[in-house]
Amino acid sequence: MIRVMAEYGSSGIWAFTKSPSGLFRYGMIEHSQLNMPSKLEERFEQWIHEYEEKNLNNTLNTDRFNAEGLQLARLLKIFLGPSQYVEYQGESKNGGLLKSVMSD
Repeated sequence: MIRVMAEYGSSGIWAFTKSPSGLFRYGMIEHSQLNMPSKLEERFEQWIHEYEEKNLNNTLNTDRFNAEGLQLARLLKIFLGPSQYVEYQGESKNGGLLKSVMSD
């Protein structure tokens, strides 16, 4: 399972397991590990940069940011193919996380 989710200093892409072994349920995936097209990688980098720049000073437009994040999840799903589950977890206006949604 893959989750697109913003976090400081991250790629924005996380691998999750429903049956964790050890302490962690998930880990960040580097763009290079997925061999993504450069344009998709650039969009992820811009998306995370916006999060890092605007979230700390409360200027992040969460509606627009979440729309872009969901679009990135959809593009990643297309790239990874139909056998891979991809979801998006957005940012709420109060700084928390929204419920994860499956990308189409």
